[in-house]
Amino acid sequence: MLAGGHRSAETACGGVTLEEDCTLPVIAKLDLERGTPSGCTPLGIACATGKIKTAALLLACGANVNGCGRDSGEWQTPVFLAAENGHDSIIEMLLEQCPPGSSSAARHDGDRRAFAPPTDATSCDLDYASKTGKTPLFIACEKGHIACVRLLAEAGADVSKATFLNKTPLYIACEMGM
Repeated sequence: MLAGGHRSAETACGGVTLEEDCTLPVIAKLDLERGTPSGCTPLGIACATGKIKTAALLLACGANVNGCGRDSGEWQTPVFLAAENGHDSIIEMLLEQCPPGSSSAARHDGDRRAFAPPTDATSCDLDYASKTGKTPLFIACEKGHIACVRLLAEAGADVSKATFLNKTPLYIACEMGM
């Protein structure tokens, strides 16, 4: 469904070469922001499962790098899901394609019931927190994914941003013995 067109092409995305299959017709316009019942977008699913070519293709097709389902779920962005599952190559590709920036105009730090999604679809918001206040850096520290921690910290993720339990990524890294 993502493929289609009148010419063949190769697109380089984050060091990943994509070969578009232009023999398939475009069946329908896809809603790249529609989440699953658990609140995960197509890009989020690709990032959570380590599917780098799929993630790169979705970005090339205009998927929101900060997209997270608002109706249910934990408000986890694709970079959060990649960090949670230890997919450092996905994080590297996301950072390459969508340079980091703080895109959240209004965050939900003070009120866990208010959904305030990141507003910029083209800059990775490294400090956008889930419902529990966990950032991608925090979850990478908590899960022990050192390569992800290194990438996120070097990209400028806030090591001092606290969760609702007042734990920071630095605190959890020390607690986990990293």
